Amino acid sequence: MPALFKTTSTALRAETSGNTEPAATGISIRLQERIRDLEQTLREERRALAEAEERYEKLEEKYNALLQRSGPIA
Repeated sequence: MPALFKTTSTALRAETSGNTEPAATGISIRLQERIRDLEQTLREERRALAEAEERYEKLEEKYNALLQRSGPIA
């Protein structure tokens, strides 16, 4: 039968591995880093979206200009 309970906690493992930082602090720092990474990614995605929208508007203007020059298609 497998063991249902682990006898070592995260904090105990951190202490025995030479890490003196409390486990909660380490988790907090990693979460803050992850949040910063996600915020940076979000900024990059918003910038890319804005650029794509600008490009779309320019292409749409060119398309409409071509339609007006060529007249109706029948």
